[in-house]
Amino acid sequence: MELHALGLNYSHDGSFDIRRPNGSGDNLLLIFKSSAVVRLHGREYSVSPDSAILYKKGTEQIYRACKGFYINHWLHFDCDDMLTRDYSLPYDTIFMLSDAEKTEDILSTISRLSLSESGRREDYIELMLRMLLIRLGEEYSLSKSGQPPRKRSHYADALERLRADIYSSPSGSRNIADMAKTLSVSPSHFQYLYTSRFGVSCYEDILCARMKNAEYYLLSTDMTVKNIAAVCGYENDVHFMRQFKRKYNMTPSQFRFKNKK
Repeated sequence: MELHALGLNYSHDGSFDIRRPNGSGDNLLLIFKSSAVVRLHGREYSVSPDSAILYKKGTEQIYRACKGFYINHWLHFDCDDMLTRDYSLPYDTIFMLSDAEKTEDILSTISRLSLSESGRREDYIELMLRMLLIRLGEEYSLSKSGQPPRKRSHYADALERLRADIYSSPSGSRNIADMAKTLSVSPSHFQYLYTSRFGVSCYEDILCARMKNAEYYLLSTDMTVKNIAAVCGYENDVHFMRQFKRKYNMTPSQFRFKNKK
């Protein structure tokens, strides 16, 4: 894949009108941030903010403002058609983004990488373009399913950062009260928000992160069970062994003996 050009939050007045009968000479991704009118397959469609379309190379591109102003993100690039098929992303089809922020995060990363002086810049950009197509394919599948977009709560970003921290640093000392303070909510409301967002309780996630960490050390090192308990955030190795056995129906030593190659 090859990136040609990228623009974020480009704005125009109400006279904005693009007409490219033979396309732009490459693939074009548009994400509308304002209402617009798109002509596609001989018909005109009114599109809402956070709608998207991926134009195939050679497809006519006709779209315009409809409410006195126009804002969009755009991405010109080349890619193998096999990739869009693999990621279940059709060309020349309008669909809604259920969570535009996540797609915009990827676009922002691509924009920053395009300015990078790294010798591997093109490799990084290609990886992010693939991630973008995967993300858009998921969004298209969701829009096609007819399921209503999941409402993104006011606390979504903070909760996702907390969860990422739990899994990246499972040995950290955490308690519900302190995490609730980071969101300025009560401990009980924090637990409700966390479970509603991820489908598991915060406690279950902490335990899962620690057990995955323990698996890694048991199978990839010769550290003692006591030391593994410590690096996984347990002050007491007996408590660690009790929780491990409850989850795996065997002790850490038995798990190591059975699974280590």
